[in-house]
Amino acid sequence: RQNQYRDVNNDRKWAAPEKSTDLIDFESMFRFTLGFVVDPFASFRWESQFMDERGNEIKNINPNIFTESFGVVRMFIKEENKELSARLGAAFKQYFDSYQDDSTNDGGLEFVAEYKSPLAKGTINYDTKLALYKALFYSLSDDETNTAYTDNWEAVRMDWTHIFTVSITKLINLNLYIQLIYDERQIDELQFKETLGLGFTYKLM
Repeated sequence: RQNQYRDVNNDRKWAAPEKSTDLIDFESMFRFTLGFVVDPFASFRWESQFMDERGNEIKNINPNIFTESFGVVRMFIKEENKELSARLGAAFKQYFDSYQDDSTNDGGLEFVAEYKSPLAKGTINYDTKLALYKALFYSLSDDETNTAYTDNWEAVRMDWTHIFTVSITKLINLNLYIQLIYDERQIDELQFKETLGLGFTYKLM
């Protein structure tokens, strides 16, 4: 959250804090290493935010998107500090929004490529993830009375993130987060987001 400094009745006071960014993104993947060219996998992902301020009433942990996917994954590079993998499979998504009366769901094909590597002699780490999703069915595709997301639900969605982590000390990191999103259900343009922040990292093992 961020504060805005303003002059109220000639008294300099800090305004009430306003949320600038908010994200909950949890993903867990099970990969079965069978020694083949590709390995089967199953994954679960939960996306939400701590505070949703779209309406007159602030709602906590809303909206919620749950994704279950399964398919095959291939490891192209597997080293101590460098990895490159790609996976392709079927995905099913459920959307729960407290501002909407009904929940929705869709399903389709998902492609995810991930790469991480150290830069600058290990002081900078780079992580990137490209996710493409193509919906093949949508629960409200035949509902002409509900126009939300019904026109462009079949369009391919892209989510491409880049994370640069600079190790200042063993515990403190400087993070640069860059995200590119293309989702025609929201807007027919490429969206860009950049966040710079400090983080604490502690390795248990």
